[in-house]
Amino acid sequence: ELLDDDRYETMAGPLALLERREVYRTYAALMDNWDRRSRDADKMREKAKEMEDMNMVVDGWKGKPGIYSGLWMFTLGDFKY
Repeated sequence: ELLDDDRYETMAGPLALLERREVYRTYAALMDNWDRRSRDADKMREKAKEMEDMNMVVDGWKGKPGIYSGLWMFTLGDFKY
């Protein structure tokens, strides 16, 4: 749902915009690992970049990691036991 551009307005709060940007970035990283999906990955990275370039994300939140929004995309494999 977060990837649906028509569903979310650009006037969303900064935390929602951080989540959206982080979803684009994470989805791009996932697509990098799929065969023949590098073009789609590049599109997702471009959408994330556009959000900051078009001032959708206010200056104080630009470049901040998605963890600030409460969103943290991880798997158990990210942790060492």
